[in-house]
Amino acid sequence: MNKFFLLIFVLSCTLSFVTCSKPTSQSSQTVKKESKAVTKDVAYFEQVLAHDEQMLGKESPAVAKDLNNLGQAWSDVGEFRSAIQYYEQALDAYDQLYGKEHADVALVLYNLGDAWQELGDLQKAAQYFQQALEILKKVYGQAHKDIASVLNSLGQVWNHLGDKNKAIAYFEEMVQVDIRIYGPQHAKVSSGYNFLGAAWQELGDFKKAIPNFEKALSIDRKLYGNSDPAIARDSNYLGQAYYALGDKKNAATYFKAAYQIFEKAYGPENSQTQIAKKWLDQCK
Repeated sequence: MNKFFLLIFVLSCTLSFVTCSKPTSQSSQTVKKESKAVTKDVAYFEQVLAHDEQMLGKESPAVAKDLNNLGQAWSDVGEFRSAIQYYEQALDAYDQLYGKEHADVALVLYNLGDAWQELGDLQKAAQYFQQALEILKKVYGQAHKDIASVLNSLGQVWNHLGDKNKAIAYFEEMVQVDIRIYGPQHAKVSSGYNFLGAAWQELGDFKKAIPNFEKALSIDRKLYGNSDPAIARDSNYLGQAYYALGDKKNAATYFKAAYQIFEKAYGPENSQTQIAKKWLDQCK
């Protein structure tokens, strides 16, 4: 795989799956305002916790909820170690109230996994996500939106840890859960197929990546029509996969479609338009 392919693939995946902040003066002011608002949330939940402990006692479900809310408030300002302290207290409180097989216990375990993921400890995050998944399956069975969310998180974590096969297994299960919940023609199902395609592509198995990207494209066409940027994104993925297989004819067809949609939607100077154009030029 040449350097051009690697560079554009990373850029396109970043554009599709990551929302980047824009460090303008206006956005910085907005962030400061939001941080102050969230800090007020911390102070508010601390007051609520103190009140509920005094009025209801420390073994009240309200206190357990307050502890979890405080963890979320600290997470929102990026203080994940402070968040973890409150999540752990909330977990102990819910364990004492309900035992270990309860949806609220699973929620806190998921929050702990999310906090550890933010801190970069992916192994610990995976452990918490797995515990949450096992509880949720006992509580809800096999088809619930929270189960799909945890499966997605597990897929993402194992993908970053380099175990692509394990990631694929979780993404495949997530897609099946989403199909049971939402039906086969839904944006979440399409997104799942794109995750699967990307994981197979990272493994170098482009022939398995392509059917998943094709399924995503088919769903998105039914949802959005033929001129939506989501169609361009899916087409771009397919073009990359065919290009990697040496099939420049099919690749060019998809890159041309992506380029035309991006140009119409965002203009010729947009980064996504330019990336699609570079891909198209590579096929000549």
